Amino acid sequence: MMNWSHRQIVFVPGCMLCPAFQAVHAEKNMLWQQQIITYLVSRHIGIIQMPCPEASFQSYEKGKTRGAHGVGYYEKLPGFCEHCAALGKNVVGQVMELTQAGYTVVAVIGIEHSPTCAASYMYTNHGMEKRKGIYMSVIHEGFRQNELDIPVMGINRRFPGKFVRDISRLCE
Repeated sequence: MMNWSHRQIVFVPGCMLCPAFQAVHAEKNMLWQQQIITYLVSRHIGIIQMPCPEASFQSYEKGKTRGAHGVGYYEKLPGFCEHCAALGKNVVGQVMELTQAGYTVVAVIGIEHSPTCAASYMYTNHGMEKRKGIYMSVIHEGFRQNELDIPVMGINRRFPGKFVRDISRLCE
């Protein structure tokens, strides 16, 4: 039986725990996250919320009124990639500190199709592409540079059950 003494942790994107961080006209159906959060809590896996680069860029005031944009928009937005780099560096540092203290970081979780948080796939002007979002790229590269073997996994909001099956394999 799992209990909290196993000290397993996942890092999740800001919008998973706080839908208010999503863009104004973004999909607000949050049923996808209920199944995942229920699974994590039932397995006694701690949840750490990562800051949302899109909502926090320049100010949360501006972030709450932003529309949905693609990766090209964010790549060209002055200062945004640097903002993602700073936030990502902090996440990597926190993961390093926790693992050195004896916690098990099971995974860093992203949201597929997001321009910042995609772990594997995103929509672009050229259709679906296999690539990480801006923020997840920074985190993944930080893990590689620091030789951390922490999976960066993506949730497809249409298929939360698949994600639960995938992460359950890591937690066994």
